[in-house]
Amino acid sequence: MNKRIFNIKDKWLEIVFKTLINLNGAAKYKSIYEEVLRIAPDKCANNQYWKARVRATIQSSSSDSKYFKPMNKDLFFH
Repeated sequence: MNKRIFNIKDKWLEIVFKTLINLNGAAKYKSIYEEVLRIAPDKCANNQYWKARVRATIQSSSSDSKYFKPMNKDLFFH
């Protein structure tokens, strides 16, 4: 059973979260981009700025970032 852990509106968050799970919890952006492209090629093809979206997703969901949004889940750390 494939259970979703995020709301539909959190699709990029779900992709980034799954990416980091696949990469054993830590990776440099280059590896993250490669894995995102592998697991979500359709999302990348539909967004020419998908790498910026990946970075923004990580930063807005990490209290280690100055771009953290307190209403978001604090999922990532530096």
